[in-house]
Amino acid sequence: MNETQRFLGDKTTWAQAAARLDDVQPLWGGRRVWVTGRGEVTVQVVAPGGHERQVGLLIHPAGWAALVQQFIDQDFLTISPAERPGRPDEARPMLTLTNPAGAQYSLSKWAGVPAPRFDVLYRAFLALAEQALAAGA
Repeated sequence: MNETQRFLGDKTTWAQAAARLDDVQPLWGGRRVWVTGRGEVTVQVVAPGGHERQVGLLIHPAGWAALVQQFIDQDFLTISPAERPGRPDEARPMLTLTNPAGAQYSLSKWAGVPAPRFDVLYRAFLALAEQALAAGA
């Protein structure tokens, strides 16, 4: 059992957990993606200049379980990207995992810093965002 699995606890309680991606850069915009253990996906797209659009999607419980399994497979709580000063206008996405008890663990990295395990999770959120945006179009 890895650190992330210990943090999440018993699989039967994962419906009370949640996960989030915050990837909005003030100059360029970006997106925020919230996923609840009940399968509710909310995507907020922020355009340059601050205009926002929000869409929602309901995913099958297996979709939520697959996302949680990715957090476990990547052992999210042990990812440790290199720290350095940011570059001008560089994005710094942040992932947050909330366990069934309400405790949160957040991790961010500069866009130019290699962190393959972080990137796997980041891409999973982007895929959910694209799915929600396509459904909400």
